[in-house]
Amino acid sequence: MGFCVNEEDCVKEFMSAVQEQISYKPIRKTACKELENHLEDKAEEYIKSGMSNELAVLQAVKEMGDPVTVGVKLNESYSLQKEYKLLGLILLSVFGGILSNFVYGYDVFYSSYFYLGVAVLLVVTVYGYRFCVIHRKLLTAVAILYGFVWSGYGIISGILRMKGLPGISEILWRWNADSEGIFSELFSELMLRLFSMTVQFNGMFFMIPFCVILIFPRADAGDKKKQTAGLILSGVFVFAVTVSTALGPTAHYLLSAVSIVIVSYLALSIAAAWKKKNILIPILFSLACFLFLFTYNGAGLHKSIELFATPEKQAVSIWEDGYNGVLIKELLGRSRPVGSVSLTEEEIRNYATGDWYFTGEKDFKMPSYIEEKTQIEDILPQHYLNNYRIAYVIIRYGWVAGCLFLAGLAGLIALLFYTTFQIKNRLGFLLAFGSSMALSMQILIYILGNFGHQLGNFPNLPFISEGIVSIIVNMTLAGIILSAYRYDRVIGEQSATTWKTGRKAQKV
Repeated sequence: MGFCVNEEDCVKEFMSAVQEQISYKPIRKTACKELENHLEDKAEEYIKSGMSNELAVLQAVKEMGDPVTVGVKLNESYSLQKEYKLLGLILLSVFGGILSNFVYGYDVFYSSYFYLGVAVLLVVTVYGYRFCVIHRKLLTAVAILYGFVWSGYGIISGILRMKGLPGISEILWRWNADSEGIFSELFSELMLRLFSMTVQFNGMFFMIPFCVILIFPRADAGDKKKQTAGLILSGVFVFAVTVSTALGPTAHYLLSAVSIVIVSYLALSIAAAWKKKNILIPILFSLACFLFLFTYNGAGLHKSIELFATPEKQAVSIWEDGYNGVLIKELLGRSRPVGSVSLTEEEIRNYATGDWYFTGEKDFKMPSYIEEKTQIEDILPQHYLNNYRIAYVIIRYGWVAGCLFLAGLAGLIALLFYTTFQIKNRLGFLLAFGSSMALSMQILIYILGNFGHQLGNFPNLPFISEGIVSIIVNMTLAGIILSAYRYDRVIGEQSATTWKTGRKAQKV
């Protein structure tokens, strides 16, 4: 350590040498605080035994050992973590999406949203959890505003629909068409994009991390009243959005999204309130959400449930989703272990026209171009590149390739939750768990749709299916998981306890 002029210089030199070994600079003083307290306790013991202050401090420092060795051990406990397996699998999935687009005939620039998504993933991984910890109050206000805007949109749409007036989307379209002037056009275009179906559908998944912010106590974690208030507030949040969704004209379209949100909220809230009596709160709110969905907007949603359970009842023409489900199940049944399903030109024509399924006189006219279809891709549903990627792999390349695809998705889900359960920080765990639920539920509902059981509108396959909004939302959720794991050792939420141990978390 060199030559110490006095005991104070000796302590400073020792602590400085220790801190230099800790790679994450913001945590250095906090990480060494316990070490300083231990050193002070040792020095006091020697003083009580009769040593002078100077000799007591020098002896205490000497017993601490080599500062470099001590610093290296502290760095192991207070360092940023990196999860390369999950990050690598996500990037591999992105590469698969880009590659499949290229194989389907799209150029490299068509997949530009993937590159934007990777940038979002990296930024959120580096800064996301730290931002959530520092700005929880801001995020709480954003969550309430988000729910208010969403609920207002659905309620106003429902009122307009009941009165036979044009909905908000139609009003926005007309406004956009009639806008004059650069600022008016830009603002109307922004509003139109903001309330588009794609943004509504994918933006709903941001409710899950918002629920975590609302659930997580904003005072002492041991305050049961605050915990209960957080669970109730998040339940009201989810119920309000569910009600507004059911009131709106696109409830059937958003059924899969709102179902993902309700189930993810239920699992998240149970994880937050595990082994506590208030576990009944999220269960009751979730039941209320589903009951309202299917009692208020019964006709449209019951039709969606019928499409999911028995698509045959919805297969009234080749343009219906029910027929797509029937067709996909038929082709999967004919798929081989390896290689493309074998069809004659006559069979392809019968599939294209629906003659294989519909008997008697059809109540729809066939466009002339259908007669010219000669390839397997021609008879698949119109949006098979986005909605039926798993089914397409099985039909085109065989069950072995399809099972490998499914195994990769199962591995992705497993790795999401494995990484999540490595996080000991309570807030970080809940954010990662909620995000993992939202991503996994999308994958599961997408897989069911690829086997002929479609629930509402298709969710995109996270990290693989095309769509700039979907990619950004899902990359943000994945970034939250990686970021919570990254900062688990170095950032603790204020006035909270760690998830497993119950000891006080340190504030940076």
